[in-house]
Amino acid sequence: MVTSTPVIVEAEMVAVGAMPSGLHILLEAASERFRLPAKQFNVGDTLAHALVHTLTRAGLDDLPALRTWSVPAPAWAGAHLYTSHLVFIPQHQVGALPEPARGFQWTPVTQALATVPGPREHQLITAAHAMTRWLVEHTAAAIGLCAELFTLAELRSVVEAVLGVRLDPGNFHRKHTGAGHVVATGEHTRRSSGRPAELYQAAPQQAPDPFGTRIDFIPTHLNTADRSSDLS
Repeated sequence: MVTSTPVIVEAEMVAVGAMPSGLHILLEAASERFRLPAKQFNVGDTLAHALVHTLTRAGLDDLPALRTWSVPAPAWAGAHLYTSHLVFIPQHQVGALPEPARGFQWTPVTQALATVPGPREHQLITAAHAMTRWLVEHTAAAIGLCAELFTLAELRSVVEAVLGVRLDPGNFHRKHTGAGHVVATGEHTRRSSGRPAELYQAAPQQAPDPFGTRIDFIPTHLNTADRSSDLS
């Protein structure tokens, strides 16, 4: 008699965010160790709901939309099938997590590699780190690591944190305004000492990168009947 082992499918998330000290990854405590956050698929679940559910548990539910990329990595681990996804978190959401999000923490990439136990997760974090660096260097994806409205200094600080380099402010300003990646809103802010800085947003025709998938940040309490159009 042949018996089959049920397959457990999980959406595993590599959520990354930029701090002045460099790129950080969101980890979750599980069984006396830290791991990448994941959500097991239930009947009727979609990728959007799985990722949103995980972010909500971490207190990161104040996002209008997600930008996500599939991360190539070994998918099978025993009876588990993982779908792995890189998710950018805006800079203002990175750092201290709200009180209900106990068990989650932002961790520098190098420390995350020393913290997670398995070679599969090591490979996934390494791949996600490399993807993030490539996207930030070669596309407008760094906009996805900023708040909806941002100054060019904030955008530059994100790029510097991800790439680990110092950039000339004047050259950076000319490059990004000239390329049409960003548009001025006409508003100004004084977020630090000095004169007010102009606020920018992503250009309407400019997706943060040409390869990612946009996922509307939908409430996690919706039932399966409401889940007809999660991806756009």
